[in-house]
Amino acid sequence: MGEPSGKLHGKAAVKDYWSKGLARVPNLKFELLGTFLGASTLVIHYIRQDGIAAAEWFEFNANAKVFWSAAQYGI
Repeated sequence: MGEPSGKLHGKAAVKDYWSKGLARVPNLKFELLGTFLGASTLVIHYIRQDGIAAAEWFEFNANAKVFWSAAQYGI
């Protein structure tokens, strides 16, 4: 989405990222394969509408807010 570092910092950057991504694929759909919970983490495993599998990892702080996340996509 135009961020060469692969990192987003701040709410405005996350909003811009998702706005651009959703505008590119307005009928986006996912098939949920599973979720995995840890003490302060969550992983969502799914398949995108184009058949590519993905997993997204979220780590939560003491206030139950995401402070770190990563996404991996099949090739």
